[in-house]
Amino acid sequence: PSKLDPSATIAAVLTGYKRPSKNTKTGRMAQLYIIRTDLHPWEAQQTGQDAAVCGDCPRSPLTAARLGIRSETTVLPEDTAEADLLELLGKLNADASVHGVLVQAPLPRHIDEAKVFYTVSPAKDVDGFHPVNVGKLMLGEAGGFVPCTPGGVHELLIRSGVTIEGAEVVILGRGNIVGKPMAAILCQKNKHANATVTLCRARLLPGPSGAQNQRRDPAAALGRVRGAPRR
Repeated sequence: PSKLDPSATIAAVLTGYKRPSKNTKTGRMAQLYIIRTDLHPWEAQQTGQDAAVCGDCPRSPLTAARLGIRSETTVLPEDTAEADLLELLGKLNADASVHGVLVQAPLPRHIDEAKVFYTVSPAKDVDGFHPVNVGKLMLGEAGGFVPCTPGGVHELLIRSGVTIEGAEVVILGRGNIVGKPMAAILCQKNKHANATVTLCRARLLPGPSGAQNQRRDPAAALGRVRGAPRR
C-alpha cells in the first residue's frame, strides 16, 4: 500500500506553485478576504466544532502571503447581526479588488450559516459551499471551487500514488463540508477518481453487513470534537 505523507505533499505543492503576477490592467495582486466571528470556545464545542478554529487562525493569511496572494482578515463581534454580515458580503461581492471570500465556521447560533454561504458570490466562494459550486462538483463540471479539505485529501491520494479508479471507498461522515463533497470527487468518471463509494453516517452499524468489515479504503470525515453529538 502507498504511504501517505501530508508534509511532503504540501512541500511539493508549494514548491511547484507559480506565484500569480499582478493584473496588467489594475496592477493589483490576487486578494483573499477572510471573515470570522469572535466566537467563544464553549459555543464552538456546542456546535460540534473544534475550539481551536475560534482563536486566531494564522495559517490562511501566512500561506496566502507565501503564495503571493494578499489577504485581509476581519474579526466580527460575536453579537454581530446577521444583516450586517450579509451587507459586508454584498460589498465584497461587488469589490473588484477582492477575488476570494472565506467565511470561517462556526458562526454564532443566531446567524444562518446557509444564508451566509449562499450570499457569497459563486465566483469568489473559495470554500465551495455555494449551491452553484456544489452543483458543479456533483455534475463533474469544471470551473467551480472545490471545498478545501476533500480537495486536499484527493490531492494527497493522487500524489501518494494511491490507485483510486476501481477502488471501494468508505467515507465515515456525511457532512456538507467534507463527507458529501469527498464522495462526489471520488465517484466521478474522471482520471484519479471513478471509485465505488459508500457514504456512511457517524454511527455505523456493527455486524457482518457493516461497511467497516469489508475490505475497503476508509476515509474519516466526522469533523467533530470529542463528546459532541453525532448525526
